[in-house]
This record gives sequence, structure tokens and C-alpha cells, in this order.
Amino acid sequence: MATVNDKFKGLGENLYVATPMDIADANRALARALGQVKNIFDATPQQLSTVLGKLESSKGLNLIESLDRKMPQEVINYYTNTFATGSGKNGELLLTDVIGTAAGWVHNDEIPAEQQRLKELHDLGELDNLSFDNGGGAGGSGHGIYTIMRYHVIDNAYQVIASYNFSATPPTPIYNWTIPAGRANTSGTFTSKSTALQHLIDAANTEIARLAVLYPLQASQSQNSNTNMINQLKREYDNRAKAGINMSATQTGVQTATFQLVRGLHDYGNDTSLGGSAYVLEQVADTNNLYGQAMIASMREGRNIQRLSDVGIETSAFLTSRTRTTEEAVLQNSTFTVIEAKNSIQE
Repeated sequence: MATVNDKFKGLGENLYVATPMDIADANRALARALGQVKNIFDATPQQLSTVLGKLESSKGLNLIESLDRKMPQEVINYYTNTFATGSGKNGELLLTDVIGTAAGWVHNDEIPAEQQRLKELHDLGELDNLSFDNGGGAGGSGHGIYTIMRYHVIDNAYQVIASYNFSATPPTPIYNWTIPAGRANTSGTFTSKSTALQHLIDAANTEIARLAVLYPLQASQSQNSNTNMINQLKREYDNRAKAGINMSATQTGVQTATFQLVRGLHDYGNDTSLGGSAYVLEQVADTNNLYGQAMIASMREGRNIQRLSDVGIETSAFLTSRTRTTEEAVLQNSTFTVIEAKNSIQE
């Protein structure tokens, strides 16, 4: 009796009463192997035998034959480290990793949270040293640092003539910038506008550091929010560069691009993956007008068509567009008359 690979012995045990053991084992092993082929039961024996004779093996590819896994670890590492840099669960690149800011991805979560934290501090009066404005204009007392900074930068409100350069003809004024004390003791006199501004920036940083010590939880949350938004912007910048997208060279107002978008709305609507096309288009659509709502409705229509198709229900109740006129063009006559046909016969 012929021998069978030890790994296959016993596979065809239930056939031993009718078939030699080696044949039974071999047939059961073959059946198991074929069972791994997708849609194998849809193929006839004739089709299967024809295609099997034409399949190619890995003969001569010793490195491929020696693999102990479907994908070498070095290949996995390459694709993981090079391409799996998106924000998906397993590093998948999402559409929002390329154009997410336009749809409010990340920022729509982080900015409202930061607004709430700042409101809490504002209600406690903790931001007065930074933002308080007593309404008395630049000359008012008790302003916060940011208020003084605004008057200084925009209105140049604190510039004064300190003396004159009498060696020039005519004499030219020499200016100083006198910053008032405000709520955070920001007073000082400086010989340049930029030096005075840096003094105010340093004072603001000192005040912010004081708040961070008093409210460590809010400070940590604010830093995390800021980091998340910066990372999102950087991720989009890097991914657009990898994809060869040049935002400054992107055409705008091109009708062909608009029509392509319209024709693809059904397909885009079916991409309901996290951060995918449907999400992005829903976020950028202006739902206060008919056109934004129509875009969302079209995507929903596309999903409905697909759902009906999945259960075998084909649809024809939706509007279809006609891109050609119904008028017929006059083309060259391509029909022989009886006489012409007879004359064309070569005897």
C-alpha cells in the first residue's frame, strides 16, 4: 500500500470500509485543501480540473517556500512604521487625518472643552489679572495684562516723548513707552515698543504659571487639548505631503470637480467608517440651506439603495440624470440600397 504523509493519516477513517486507507486519507486531505478555496462549491468538476492544470507553484522561489508565516515580520514592520501613522484604532489612515480640520475633527471636541474650563476660571475672577477691562480706555486704571497689551500694540497708547535729539535739523523726538501698573503690577518705562511688549508677555506668562499651580487639573487638561489640536494639524500637513497634495496649487471653482463630487455622493455616503467620507461631508455641509441638506439627503439615499440591494431589492424610484439631449444627430448614411448592394457584389 502506498504511504501518505503522517500529518494526513487518519483523516479519511470514515471511508476505510469502502476505500483503501491511503486513498481515503489522500482524498480527505484534498477535500480539506479545496475547502479553503473561496466559492469552491460554485465551480464544476470540469472547470476545476481545467484551472488546476494551469495553476503555477512557487518552484524555484526558495525564500518564499521557506516562509513560516504569511507575512514576514520585517514587511509588517515596514508598512506599520511607514504607513500606519493614522489615528485609526490600528494606525489606519483616516480621511480626517488628511482634511479633518475642515470638518472640525478633534477641534470640535477640544475647543468647547477649553471654553468651558476658561469660563469656570472667569466666573471665579481668576482671569481678571489677564483680561479685565474697566471700560475707561487706555488711561483707565486696573486693566488686565491682555487689555494693556491691546492698547499698547493696536493703539500705541503708551508712547510718550522723553526728550529731543537737538543735533538733528529739525530736532527729532526721542520716545519712551510707559506701561501702567494695571492689576498685575505691569508698570515700567521702555525705550522701544518691542521691549515693552516683551515685558507684557513675560508678565502674562508669570500670571499663567500662577494659575497652573492653583488649578493643576485644568492646566493639564488645557495642555492636552492644545497638544491634540497641534498634533491634528501636523498630522494633516504630513499626510497631505505624503499624498502629493499641494493645497496652494489645488484648483477651485472648477465645474468638472463639482460634477464629480455630485456623481459620487451615493458612494461617499456608503463610506460610514470612522473619519470617512460620509462624516467629513456631513460636517462641512451647511444644513441651514437646501443645498447642504440635499447633499446629506443624497448620501442617505445612496445608503438606502445599497441596503435594499443587499437583500435583493433593486430600486428604480430614484431620480436619474440625463447628460445627453434627446435630439438625434444626422450621421452619414451607412445602409446600402438594393441597387448598391447588387453592384457591390464581385462575381
